[in-house]
Amino acid sequence: MTAKEVINAILMQENITGSQLAKDMGLSRPQAVYDILNGKVLKVSARMANLIHTSKPMYNIDWLLTGEGNCLLYTSDAADE
Repeated sequence: MTAKEVINAILMQENITGSQLAKDMGLSRPQAVYDILNGKVLKVSARMANLIHTSKPMYNIDWLLTGEGNCLLYTSDAADE
């Protein structure tokens, strides 16, 4: 899975825009997210993966970095049990 596919998967899962994801991550501008979505940046950086994981801890940091494995560390259903 490419970085673009990773970010798109998060946007679809969360039902948010790239701008909202950037805001959730604490970024003042969404450009870093849109650079990935537009193919200018081909990898999710460690910094961006950490920002995403901090704001949305259910996402597997290894998946954020590589696009491989399970995207979620846990689901809300499992957390409720």
